[in-house]
Amino acid sequence: MDFAGDRISQLPEPIKHHIMSFLPYRDELRTGILSKTWQNARASYPILIFLESRFEGGDLTRPTKTTERKLRFMDMVENSILKLYKRGMTLQRFVLQLVLPEHDDHNLGLRVDNWLELVSEAKVKELSLDFKSYYALNEMNNRYRPHCNLPQIIFGSKSLLTYLMLRNCTIEHLVFHASTRCDSLRELLLGKVNISDDILQKILLCCSSSLIRLELWYCLGVKNLRLSGLNKLKKVTVVESHHERLESIEIEAPSLCYFHCDVSSRRTRISLVACANLEELSIPNSFVWEQISEYVGSKFPLLKRLSIDDCSRLRRFEIDFESSS
Repeated sequence: MDFAGDRISQLPEPIKHHIMSFLPYRDELRTGILSKTWQNARASYPILIFLESRFEGGDLTRPTKTTERKLRFMDMVENSILKLYKRGMTLQRFVLQLVLPEHDDHNLGLRVDNWLELVSEAKVKELSLDFKSYYALNEMNNRYRPHCNLPQIIFGSKSLLTYLMLRNCTIEHLVFHASTRCDSLRELLLGKVNISDDILQKILLCCSSSLIRLELWYCLGVKNLRLSGLNKLKKVTVVESHHERLESIEIEAPSLCYFHCDVSSRRTRISLVACANLEELSIPNSFVWEQISEYVGSKFPLLKRLSIDDCSRLRRFEIDFESSS
């Protein structure tokens, strides 16, 4: 290929990578066929995004029709990870969306575990995993979520992980030592995840010095959410699962600026203590308001926005900010 008029191909590889980061998923994949130069840039690209839902246009809801396609997809993922790992590169971002069958006849889960080990050893900075199941795709009200075995190295002191998002999976059997620390993790997002109070607390403890954002969406197993010792935590979002109710939410976070809570039960106990920097508060109904209304003015002197989704049973609304002086 004549590069005389193709100055983009002559750009340094880091700049090519920056350009690729702005491309849509499909276009970014196609850069490898432009030329040998772009093929090399694609091979060394420190961002790996694999979405099964966009691979070969298959129908994810029909498992008997997708086995061969799924294996081709997994081969592509595995080869890409191995190439980057052999180069000894630090992985900026790894995104995987994969539908796992409830009955794993091809040991797909074991292959995913091996990928996560390699990705962790590559010191991934941003990790997003979404493991749906065929059952989840076909049934609206289900509780089956494939297991996700996170390597312990992810939460180790040498980890560079800053962002972790997990969806549609089960987390258990995590081993944490008393000295386990992940001082780089700033954002933790869990959506439709099965996780116990104990394991969630262990994860929060190991990143207590760095966590800024926490989101829990429709998680199962979380009964009593307690957030304390998270001095840098600024944003918390909690949306209760339709299958299980939260019994309590207790937050002691001096840097907290934003709290959004969506719980359906009037019996959920909510306590917001030592959150003097709170600026935005979003609660679902008047039952929650009745629990916190007495100290909103005195405890949240910087409050700028208050949202109550359902006010149909609200009998009294009064905030006394004068007592906060």
